[in-house]
This record gives sequence, structure tokens and C-alpha cells, in this order.
Amino acid sequence: MSVAGVIGANVLVRIGSGSTVAIVGQRGAKLTIPRDMIEMSTKTNFPAKTYQPGWYEWSVDCDGLCNAGGSGGIADLAGTEIDGTEVDVLVEIDDSGEQFSGKAFLRNVEMDAPQDKEATMSCQLQGNGALTPTEGS
Repeated sequence: MSVAGVIGANVLVRIGSGSTVAIVGQRGAKLTIPRDMIEMSTKTNFPAKTYQPGWYEWSVDCDGLCNAGGSGGIADLAGTEIDGTEVDVLVEIDDSGEQFSGKAFLRNVEMDAPQDKEATMSCQLQGNGALTPTEGS
């Protein structure tokens, strides 16, 4: 199987409940999966420390142009955060079939509207439970 590079423009973040819609105006997306490491060092391991993997969490940071109206627009994102509604998350990578899916809460929805530039938005999807990676074909 050959491995192909991915252009960032071909990574799309979708959210919703049941069916998902793309976050409107999205430009950037950053998936982060940090894991706690539990130190398991003993005197017999000296001088090298040993570790075992612990809990993990995940989040997706998104930014892009601010869009109004409809599903995935700035008011929809802000309303979802204010309501505390859990959403389905799908991070699609190109047409490869490769994706990440899980449930998350919206956090830190921001809008920036300077006088002389485009209005932008950003938000974070804080994973709630497992993240499921699916390999493409």
C-alpha cells in the first residue's frame, strides 16, 4: 500500500447530533491526543526511569472565516457551547476514508471582527470519551 501526503485543505471537521455538518468557513484544524504517563520506577531500574501509559484525552482546535446563518455558523457554534450539548465529531482526511470520530463538547467559541480585515472564528472541541480512528483504503 502506498502512503500519500495530505494537503491541509482536504481535512474537514464535521459536528452534529446524529448526522454531521461541516463547520462553516473552516480553515485550520488541529487534532491533539495527549496521554498521561505513569512513572513506575523502582530501585532495580536505577538509573533509568520506567513508565506505563495512563489516561488519554483528545481535542480538536478549529479556526476559519466567521459565517452567519445555518448549521455550523458562528451562532450555531456559540449556542451549542452555551447549551452544553454533546456533539458527534468526525475529522475526515481527504477522500481516503481515513477519519477520526468521537463525542465532544464545544469550548472557547470566539469571534474576531476587526474593522479592516475578514471576521474570523475559532473553537475547541473537547473530546468526551474515546476517539475512534478508522484507516482508509
